[in-house]
Amino acid sequence: MFLFMLAAADREAQPIDCSDSQLVQHYYQGMARYAVHKVKAMIGRDDVAAEIVQDVFMKLWQKKPTFDHERALYAWIYKSSHRAAIDYLRSAAARREECTMDFAVSTLGLEYRDLVLEKDLVNFCLGKLKDREAEIFSYIVFDGMIFDEIAELLGVSKKTIQRDWAKIKEKIEKILR
Repeated sequence: MFLFMLAAADREAQPIDCSDSQLVQHYYQGMARYAVHKVKAMIGRDDVAAEIVQDVFMKLWQKKPTFDHERALYAWIYKSSHRAAIDYLRSAAARREECTMDFAVSTLGLEYRDLVLEKDLVNFCLGKLKDREAEIFSYIVFDGMIFDEIAELLGVSKKTIQRDWAKIKEKIEKILR
């Protein structure tokens, strides 16, 4: 749903000034549930997902950026939520927590396509990847995004994402051996 909002946002709309706390609150009320759903899919906990999204909107209000259009705001919230979830997964506190939720990794394109990895193993892999690699990995694995979508979101070419993904898969293969 979050990606649908990105695609549907009007590129020609008026600039959005996030120094207006009522405007930020308006977007929070309209978008928070989608962001929480996205983050929860990555980390598996409602309470932590809600807290992460609240932090993202607090940063939005504190930084007071201006966006050219609504689509840019949606992209900022999406990327910020995504990165915050990755940071949570990488944190030592998240590794110590007991969690029984499994993450199905079906997008690696390796012989273990349908392999279900424990959260700790996913965290371990994320910890071995550089920030940008972890971001691309999680967009593909957690969000099911395709190369075109990731390229547009990150402002790079599809070819760049394909090249990065090939390197990421190679790195993960080495980690899992």
